Amino acid sequence: MRGLGSAEAIQAWVEQFGVAGPLVMAVLQVVQVVVAPIPGAATAVASGFLFGPWIGSLVSEVGIVAGSALAFFLARRFGRPLVVRMVSRGTLERVDRFVRRRGATALFLFFLIPFLPDDVACLAAGLSPIPFRLFMVLVLVGRTPAIVVGSLTGARLVELSPAAWVLLAAGALALAVLLARYEERLSERFWRLLNGIRPR
Repeated sequence: MRGLGSAEAIQAWVEQFGVAGPLVMAVLQVVQVVVAPIPGAATAVASGFLFGPWIGSLVSEVGIVAGSALAFFLARRFGRPLVVRMVSRGTLERVDRFVRRRGATALFLFFLIPFLPDDVACLAAGLSPIPFRLFMVLVLVGRTPAIVVGSLTGARLVELSPAAWVLLAAGALALAVLLARYEERLSERFWRLLNGIRPR
């Protein structure tokens, strides 16, 4: 699965499987949650592009919910020794500490707010006392909006003209450069914002 770092690469790869494409995409979503070598936003956009907004949303929802449940189960069953092999120790400790302090509120925010390490939060939830049923409710409520938006975006890409594609690519490149340049500063601001939120 190397090279699946963009929506276009994912689309080309999934199209090889023909009618089995939706199943392959759902499995790919599971993999990106648990192993995280592929950007989650890219898979959601690719799913909408390939299968339309509603089927694409359904495929992504099934895969991401299943992947979230699997990540939770692996962390709860095998504990921290396995999890530290799957993700950065520093990121895990930060997310884990926040989840333990804020509980369900923290998880919901991780799932809802873009650019936060939501997949790592699934692993951290498995290490915490949070019940599985509550975790799944938070996954369904918190992750669904981003899934739908990603699929709708992918579906709309089909209608773009060549000029619009050029503008979109230029905008995406500019955004990527800005995020890379200010990633650390943005990350710190996000964490300060989250730490200022008090659980109800």
